[in-house]
Amino acid sequence: MKIRGRTEGKDKQALDRLRSFCVYRERCSHEVKEKLHSLSLTGKAAEKIIAVLAKEGFVDDERFSALYAGSKFRNHSWGRIKITAELRKRNVPEAIISRALDEISPGDYAEKIKSLASKKLETLRKCGAEEKKIKTLHYLFSKGFETGLCLDILRESCLKKLSP
Repeated sequence: MKIRGRTEGKDKQALDRLRSFCVYRERCSHEVKEKLHSLSLTGKAAEKIIAVLAKEGFVDDERFSALYAGSKFRNHSWGRIKITAELRKRNVPEAIISRALDEISPGDYAEKIKSLASKKLETLRKCGAEEKKIKTLHYLFSKGFETGLCLDILRESCLKKLSP
């Protein structure tokens, strides 16, 4: 493959480096473009290399988004808002983000909010009931969970823990 006057060896070397880059962990096309830019490859040369990597299965935004959303939800307890924001930073299309978030079960999502709220309430021993509620809500919001859902879950499942 000859790209913009570069020699065959340099192109193959760049492609091999990017294959290793993608094998290390799942990458989206935006991350690969940034890596290409750091290797001083831009424009049509970069697009051709990304096309080769996509064809070989090294780069797949759909797969990346699904794994990213699931991992951040399970391992880091992130909510949909925070996951969406991070995927948007990586220039992942909205349709792909939506499909990735659909893979998170609503039951697991609600259970995660209940669990986080319960743990946070246990750490707030010397606070009044209203202050506990506010601090717990701020914590859940910082994790990227939706306001209405947090309020509903806090009302229905954690009210008994709010009493001093």
